[in-house]
Amino acid sequence: MKLRIGKETFTLMIVLMLMPVISILMFEHITISETLGNMDSGAFGVAYEFFEIEQDDYRMQELFDVMDDFRQKVAVISDGEADGVKVRSIYFNQSYVNLPMKNGRFFSKKDLIENYDCAVVGKNLSERVYQKNNKKYISIAGSEFEVIGVIGYECDTILDDYIYINAFSQKKVFQSNLYLMDMLRVKEPDELMENFVQGMEEKGIYVERLTGGMSFFNAFVPRILYSRWFLAALLCDVLCLVLLSLEWVNGQKKEICIRKLLGATTKNVLRLLGKRYLKIMLLTFLAGELYCAIFHAGYMRFLLAGYFLIIPVIGIPLICAAVQILKTPLEEAIK
Repeated sequence: MKLRIGKETFTLMIVLMLMPVISILMFEHITISETLGNMDSGAFGVAYEFFEIEQDDYRMQELFDVMDDFRQKVAVISDGEADGVKVRSIYFNQSYVNLPMKNGRFFSKKDLIENYDCAVVGKNLSERVYQKNNKKYISIAGSEFEVIGVIGYECDTILDDYIYINAFSQKKVFQSNLYLMDMLRVKEPDELMENFVQGMEEKGIYVERLTGGMSFFNAFVPRILYSRWFLAALLCDVLCLVLLSLEWVNGQKKEICIRKLLGATTKNVLRLLGKRYLKIMLLTFLAGELYCAIFHAGYMRFLLAGYFLIIPVIGIPLICAAVQILKTPLEEAIK
């Protein structure tokens, strides 16, 4: 059973290629909207708390080792100034929020390592960026930082005038023992902070907890509203794919029944039909992966998970439709 590009096949391939792209763009819009809604507070999680490290001779690695032991998502930021520009150091233990990027990307976990001076700059500071050895750099407090991305949204935001740097490089740029713990996905914020203080004390570093707060309205309520729309759109996508797939199977009715007439078993017909559909899925999957790798590398794992989840969802109706066609009288099917 060769893969012929008929009307049903062509339509199915186009939809399978477009839906991941549309879903990724929609998911990005939802997460960026959530981020913009929390931007003024400086913290993007469900809770935050300021703390101060009482001594100056601590290593940043010790602070981050304690954070990495947490299973819940947290980030630590510290604000300073250098060369008349606002600088924010950042470290997170899993992933950060989806910030609106003009070009490039935001930090990933693998960027936040020792001896890697990297930065993400606000769009109003992009004129300070210069090219060197096919890479982009910015000079901050006499140190050269590789620029991996530029933050920027259609409208102006407070982040347009910030330079984000790898927190391992903070002491090269500014001195500050004041930090903000941004609890991105935490169920018990107070318990987490107690564990954090205890973990730091075990390393001989003493932390004073300062002020903090919860962000239920800005973080929790919007997430429910946005998630509802996202789930509704996702269900529509799945329903559309199921209906198109059933129409595609129905388009194979005559060929299936002819094969059955020539002696093919039900198992062989279903196997051939499955191979043909998987070829379509593979071609569209490669196209979606290529788009995602170029424009939205951070969503690669979500795209992979989406394809693996959708195969059984579509597969069951396909098998049922094919079996129903096989039960159709041959005289009726080949008319």
